Amino acid sequence: MSDFEDNLNKVLADPAQMEKLAEIAKSFMGGSGGEVAAGETAPSPIGNLDPKMLGVIGKLMGEYNAGSDKQALLAAISPYLKDSRRSKIEQAAQMAKLARLAKLAMTEFGGGL
Repeated sequence: MSDFEDNLNKVLADPAQMEKLAEIAKSFMGGSGGEVAAGETAPSPIGNLDPKMLGVIGKLMGEYNAGSDKQALLAAISPYLKDSRRSKIEQAAQMAKLARLAKLAMTEFGGGL
């Protein structure tokens, strides 16, 4: 997992890499990024980023943002709890979300469970 974190931090810290990611996003959304003259080959907007790694990052982000019925239930009853219990419920829900994310990451990076 530390390789994943290191790579992600490198990409997020480098403005050039972030610009490349923006170009990739534009190309996926049908944007016209940069125009290329006839007969020339377009440079890869990905550069030295691993497309598989980008796919895994997308999966992980999707999983992190995805909600479940159990999380919705906890969020619904949260206003009716004492502050001490509410904070414990929120912390437990966050830990469960991170555990799901870690399980997916382990599966994707070959550590499988």
